[in-house]
Amino acid sequence: MTETETDALPRCADCGVTIDWLEEPRHAESHMTFVLPRLYVGAEWNANNQYELQRCGVDRIINVARELNHVVEHKKNTVITRYKFRLHDSVYEMVLPDLLRCVALLQQLQPHCVLVHCVQGRSRSPSAILAYMMWSQSKRLSAAVAELQAKRPCVSPNAGYMLQLHAVDVLFLGLKYGHTASACNALTLIADYLFC
Repeated sequence: MTETETDALPRCADCGVTIDWLEEPRHAESHMTFVLPRLYVGAEWNANNQYELQRCGVDRIINVARELNHVVEHKKNTVITRYKFRLHDSVYEMVLPDLLRCVALLQQLQPHCVLVHCVQGRSRSPSAILAYMMWSQSKRLSAAVAELQAKRPCVSPNAGYMLQLHAVDVLFLGLKYGHTASACNALTLIADYLFC
């Protein structure tokens, strides 16, 4: 490729690398994705990329992947607090309690800049982010999914997670309008799916 051909190719806004048009969507997935002010979603490699963490100002990391251990390689004067939720990416996994705990933790961490990650940043960490978006912004699940997929097209929670996110949607909606019956129905729906 000549120099003029590479000049015509786009540069990544995050890292400045020249990328081929066909690789642009895949390259974008390699970076953590801005969701809301001080909130990012990403993958394992983002949680270990000191340059990207510092550039984005991340000082808290929530790991939601059961199989990933905390890899702590801090440079001088860099302190990042890490939290762990042990979610398995299975349609049969009961994640509702952990999603609600993650929402509560994200509320507590509000003044900090947080990265929520799993292995690939496609199912588990986006599920936690979606639950938080529904709670903090009073969004319905469909609107939250559309917004997050517009920012990170690879987002695709598994079917079991989506069912539980639908229940979270009904639960939050019921709580918002004082309808405890709809909140209870949401929990019953999950129990029926998982235990029948």
